[in-house]
Amino acid sequence: MSLLILSNEVLLKHIFTFLEIPDLYKLMHSCSRLSILLRDANQLWKKKFQERWPKICLREQKGRVVNWLDRMNLRLRIIRVVKEEVGSMSALCYPESTEIYTPENVVKTLTTGDYPYLVFIDDELTRLKFNPPEELADDLTFTYYARHLYTKVRMCLLEKKWLNFMRQPESKKSLLEGALLVSEWINMDFREIHSSSDSDLMIDWIVDRVKFLLGETRNYSFQGADVQPTEREILTTISRVLFHEEEMKMLLIYVDDEVNGRDHYVACGCFTPGTYSVDLVLVSDARIGHNNIFCVIYQEVAKRMGILCEPVFCYKDHRFYKRVVLRWKEYPEQAEGYTYIDMYRKGVLQRLDASRRLGPVYGYFDDEEYYDVDVDSPVVPAEEVFQEMLRLLLEEDSRLCHLNHGYTKPYIVYPTSSLCRLACAISPSSTKLVKTYATFCEKKHIQFGDAIRLCQERRISCSKLHKLLNEHRNKLAEKVVYNRSPSIKYAIGLVMIYNDDAKSYLRKRACVIISWDMKCKGYYSGMYGKPVANLDQPFYNILLDDRFPEYVPEEKLELHRNPESTSVNNGNLGMHFSKFDGRIYVPNPMSQSRFPDDEAFARSLVGTM
Repeated sequence: MSLLILSNEVLLKHIFTFLEIPDLYKLMHSCSRLSILLRDANQLWKKKFQERWPKICLREQKGRVVNWLDRMNLRLRIIRVVKEEVGSMSALCYPESTEIYTPENVVKTLTTGDYPYLVFIDDELTRLKFNPPEELADDLTFTYYARHLYTKVRMCLLEKKWLNFMRQPESKKSLLEGALLVSEWINMDFREIHSSSDSDLMIDWIVDRVKFLLGETRNYSFQGADVQPTEREILTTISRVLFHEEEMKMLLIYVDDEVNGRDHYVACGCFTPGTYSVDLVLVSDARIGHNNIFCVIYQEVAKRMGILCEPVFCYKDHRFYKRVVLRWKEYPEQAEGYTYIDMYRKGVLQRLDASRRLGPVYGYFDDEEYYDVDVDSPVVPAEEVFQEMLRLLLEEDSRLCHLNHGYTKPYIVYPTSSLCRLACAISPSSTKLVKTYATFCEKKHIQFGDAIRLCQERRISCSKLHKLLNEHRNKLAEKVVYNRSPSIKYAIGLVMIYNDDAKSYLRKRACVIISWDMKCKGYYSGMYGKPVANLDQPFYNILLDDRFPEYVPEEKLELHRNPESTSVNNGNLGMHFSKFDGRIYVPNPMSQSRFPDDEAFARSLVGTM
């Protein structure tokens, strides 16, 4: 039976609804009637789009009719565009590390566009990073460049969001909106992220809980002509819900003094996404957050209950150290009628003492600390709230911390480069922050291209960055070929066991060789920092699970006898290898050109096992 004998209504409601998108396209090109019918079937294409890409959230303008077939065509075209650009990255950057430079034309292709083009680009790169199609999932090199471009594009999109946020008048800026942008940036490399709607629901839950407690204990009502609670009672109940009932803990608070009943705080320098991500503080099991994150949550809850709480700075040690507290006008008739809400003290409401100070807060050694407050101090702008939150993190070169936030794996984060970049995005006009980021990139030999672009936009001299980038390129242009020698026992791509008694964390660890030298040409530290006795032996660069490369002597390595049973999870494998065939990691074209004989030698070794 031919489809053409059926009515349009039957085709649309009972046939086309159950077909896949490729089948609909084939039918649309089969004859003029079906072509016209399907081109006009806007609701059908909308349904198919939402079924195929349910996580894409598209904003709709009132009064504007969206052509869903056009959106479908654009989204499908993005699949091809992104695949081509990732493939071109692999070819363009083979001797070029993505950590050092990304071709500007690739970045422009994937970030120069308007809504919804950028949304689709972001969604496709997200798919390739976290859930690549079956035909690409085992291509280590392709997925390596896809992950890199995902991060680059996400940064560009979030930068645009920050620019739009910062352009708002200060009175219109929502600290919660800014905190969610910080959270998006920090968590961009993790699949388990929460939407802003999740955070809104949690804020609303806290509001409802505050209202319930007030109604239950005092018979207060928030509707009608019944007796309503005072603002102080509302704020006190918010503190109870946040810091006692839900057992939220601040990053800088340590509670362990049952004898004196005091809350001690310690300056915790470790970084985890959860402590600086408002969404994770709100919805995850670990209730640990930075002071400013709690200020944001507290202010938002109070705002939704009709109370204005403003962020202001308080100081200690002659203004050397500052932090944010919330200010509430409890006595409007008084010139100094402010009451302050201190997150260090679990949301305690307090007035200034005779010396115009807040406190005491008890330090780790039971010492009392007081903070000075300027009564007429201005409200802290949103930009400074978030920059002050990042300040301590930016003072360190790198950080590593494990903390489980209710997920299956602990976070392992090396965030300094990303956080420097976030600071530049929050304050796009800050020359000082761009210089800090450029200096960091010079020191770590990473992100030369991005740092050069930022410097050029702000007309900052970046001659040193250009020099380093040219030196890097000249070195790679030499195309040194490593021809094998009988003294080289192993080859790139081999799965090895690295055993170093001097480093307990590297004892009996699986690893993969990515390059070798005839003798030591880099830095190697043995037992207690002393070099091994024999540096005149082959040395190997290796990749281990979730760690930076190590440079090790041959005597510390042994061939893994069962490579198919182990797994080396390292994001940099794709820079050197195209796939794992169950026995060895197969060199990609770059590694193959540098070590032309290693693949055959590696196969001969594992073939004898």
